[in-house]
Amino acid sequence: MNHGILSVLLGAFTAIAIFTCFRASIQAPSQLSPQGCRMSYMSPSYILQSGFNAAWTSFSGRYSLWLYREVGWENNQPSGMPVLFIPGNAGSSHQVRSIASSATRQYFSSPYIISPDFSSRSPVTKPLDIFAVEFNEDLSAFHGPTLLSERTYALDAIRYILSLYPPNTSIVVMGHSMGGVVATSLLPSPDISAIITMSTPHTLPPARFDNRIEGIYSNNHQHLVADPTPIVSICGGATDMMVPSESCILPQPSAQNVFRKTIFSSGMERCWTGIGHREMVWCHQARWQVARAALELSATVPSTPLARARILDTWLRNGHEDPPITDISVPFADGAQTEAIPGTKDTSSGPTLKLVNPVFRGSRVFYLRPPTVAENGGSDGGQRSFLLYLAGGAIGTVSPFSSGSLRASVFRCSSAEEFSTERCVPIPPTALYLLPVTHPHQEFPVSGAGSDETEGIALFDGKIPANSADSWVAIKVDGANGGGWVIGGFTDDSYLVRSDASTFAVLFGSATVSLPTPPSGNVPLKTEITFPNVLVNVLLVYRLTPKFASHSCKDTLLPPLLAHKTPAESHYHRIHPSTSPPYRPILLHSHSSAPYIHTSFPDRGLNLTLHTSGEPETCYPESIAITIDWWMSIGRWGYRYWPVLATWSIGIASLVIWQGLRAAVYETGVPLPPLSQAIPTFIKSLLPRLILISFLVAVLPLPTSAYLGLSGEPLLAFLAPILVLLSTGLVITTFWLLSLLAYLAAVISSAVGRIIRGKDCEREPPMRTRRLRTTIGSISIVFLLIFFFVPWQVAFLGSYLIIFHTTVSSACSLPTWRRTSHKSKTSSLNAYPPSPASPPLPPRLSSHARAEKKLNNQIYNHTLLAYLLLLGTLLLPLSAPVLAVWVRTLSTAGYATPFNGDHNFLYVAPWLLLADWAWTCTRKQGSIRIFETESVIQKTAVTWPFVMVAFIAFVYGPRFTYLISNFTSVGLGIAFCTCVGRRYWRVE
Repeated sequence: MNHGILSVLLGAFTAIAIFTCFRASIQAPSQLSPQGCRMSYMSPSYILQSGFNAAWTSFSGRYSLWLYREVGWENNQPSGMPVLFIPGNAGSSHQVRSIASSATRQYFSSPYIISPDFSSRSPVTKPLDIFAVEFNEDLSAFHGPTLLSERTYALDAIRYILSLYPPNTSIVVMGHSMGGVVATSLLPSPDISAIITMSTPHTLPPARFDNRIEGIYSNNHQHLVADPTPIVSICGGATDMMVPSESCILPQPSAQNVFRKTIFSSGMERCWTGIGHREMVWCHQARWQVARAALELSATVPSTPLARARILDTWLRNGHEDPPITDISVPFADGAQTEAIPGTKDTSSGPTLKLVNPVFRGSRVFYLRPPTVAENGGSDGGQRSFLLYLAGGAIGTVSPFSSGSLRASVFRCSSAEEFSTERCVPIPPTALYLLPVTHPHQEFPVSGAGSDETEGIALFDGKIPANSADSWVAIKVDGANGGGWVIGGFTDDSYLVRSDASTFAVLFGSATVSLPTPPSGNVPLKTEITFPNVLVNVLLVYRLTPKFASHSCKDTLLPPLLAHKTPAESHYHRIHPSTSPPYRPILLHSHSSAPYIHTSFPDRGLNLTLHTSGEPETCYPESIAITIDWWMSIGRWGYRYWPVLATWSIGIASLVIWQGLRAAVYETGVPLPPLSQAIPTFIKSLLPRLILISFLVAVLPLPTSAYLGLSGEPLLAFLAPILVLLSTGLVITTFWLLSLLAYLAAVISSAVGRIIRGKDCEREPPMRTRRLRTTIGSISIVFLLIFFFVPWQVAFLGSYLIIFHTTVSSACSLPTWRRTSHKSKTSSLNAYPPSPASPPLPPRLSSHARAEKKLNNQIYNHTLLAYLLLLGTLLLPLSAPVLAVWVRTLSTAGYATPFNGDHNFLYVAPWLLLADWAWTCTRKQGSIRIFETESVIQKTAVTWPFVMVAFIAFVYGPRFTYLISNFTSVGLGIAFCTCVGRRYWRVE
């Protein structure tokens, strides 16, 4: 196949693949973790803290501080516990209104009337005074100094806020998105009692274009693992399309007394829904719990980090976590009425307690004898679990908000003759959390409504000895006034289903497991299903398909609920035999293992738990099957690996340039090929080898910060060749775009030339002399501007525009026959060198060797500029974010505002000098090349820096993107100093 056609096909394939990934990515939230948020309403007002002026902070003219007040509910004077809200990238102080309004309306039952939940406490609880900083929607995610400026202002704001309160007052800090990064950077601080972050990328910067952001993240990591201040991170999961939620997971602390908690909203008790990035601050199911946790911190005035951690652990909980760290033990209540469950000794499936809408006075104790191991087929010497589900009430401290009066506690008693405190001890729970309430004929979660905070089923799971003849389980029930229900029973490892299927087996097939049922025909309360060999990674999504023996079943107290748990998060799915809308497919995904994230979580093991109420008519599946969902997986690839395309395309372009230069430099008589020839040559000769090498490197156990960030996972190594192909296609499409822009620029320039000068191209007058003082002066002025006023990215953009203009205008310096004889296959970026098929040189030129040399140099310069222009175009997106931050800062804070950008002019000096030298070479009458390659050192200096840039782009570029610009400048600087040298200052 013609390699030009192959280039076209590869470019078309890239365009289609990128569009496919985009479509799959935008469909992922509604399929993987649908959002069921209720809208929040408020009556906001914001009071400017004018006293926080230049006497307190140097940023008073740029930022501001506001106090939120709910209109008609509270006075305007701060009188409670201070809270500081820090918005994120392009965020606003007004984003605090939903959380602040919820805090006010929970504290006050009506305007100015304190709720009994708080007024009954002694001393009376104080409300929250929620302050919010306004950063004028700064783009802090792209610029380290902007983050540092926000940090300084937040520290000053805390100092000012605490000056309004009595001594020893502490403050709770909340941060959304990058505001959570700013909040963490405030540590260590004795003034901060707790930090709550929402959708915050704690471990991986979302934009990695600035090395100073890496420094901030490095310092924050030390605080996250060691500082005693309690920190909770709430993550939106797959619904968050702005911040990959695997970066929201807090690192493991270095000591047991350091409280760190990560909560995914899909498993967050009383929430159970995915939450988008911007929705995190107003989603009712999340905002009221954040507000309540802050109120409880104010209510108890805890003095120790452990006390504050207990409050946060109580009000912000995840379903996959250990039981609460608070004490849930209760007295046994000696003398309470007892009742034995009939048939407990002979039922082969184990005894079951079932109370629906119970009514009785006082406390009642129901006792069950655990069946022996032989009765239920469990393993000898093992342990048995006792399960208790309770709806409409509480088990210990776990309950829905404003639950009913029903309460239950679980004890292990040593005698059936006398139940007393001496003979009965509480069974410690191995699991204690809330399950969501699902309805068979509704989607879960319900779009626009979700779960209500008053709904939920408390689950208790505790271990008991398997073969204890004198051991009894007693369930103490209180507050039975006709509401709710209680179901309890035993289970063991006979209901643990295991499949040894590997990930490779389900890549293009499926793995099916049969679910056991007890001999009695009753449905088990809990069935655990595990696939220990299946890879659990953010890049893979599995589709689960249940199979039912019958599609006709009745509604039960607890319809089958599938819990998918990983060490980092939990998800809940409704199981139902119907496949018609509104029933979504069951898609299993995780954030425990992900590219460029170092974690201690295992990367193998798919663990599922099926909960039911145990009734025979339950829609219990007889088997389940899992397989890869390729469409959703592709969406995850595109969302995680777009930085790879951006950086690897720079590596591909560098290799294209290296290959073209190597042939022209090391082989005598071989001209520098134009890009329209160099790219097909690369595809023919180097790309196949690069594809093979990329796959081999992908299986090496590299650090998580290198290459694909997968530490050599072989099952995902196929992504490397795909990304190489897509990166090559991106280079091809960039070349097409540049050719089109250059052609349009040439047409416009010719049109303007005909109007003004009466001819297409204006030949520049001969430059007899080049003034050294003028060059030094102009370059020095630019360097001074960079050093004092503008970031170096502005100068890079200027040098890029000069190179673009020089490349387009250099076509006019070529002889007319050279520019017109190949119209069918050239553009203003291509200058074809003389070849046997080319028309002979005019006699007047062929008789003069100097004219021939000048022509070859002109073609060489034009082609080399096209090479540099392609590389510069691919580097532009790495500089654009800082340029956007600079423009945004000047437009919002004023043109006189000092911008703390990157003022190291050495980063851009090679580009500026090359732009100036290229301009001189293309307009100089004579035979000057941009780079001379007469010696071995010069040949090496011109070619091998591009190999260095390619290596950095492939290995470290996706994780440390800013390194590419730095190493490109270093490589061009070496080439300039070696191959231009003194000639730059001695043009005559």
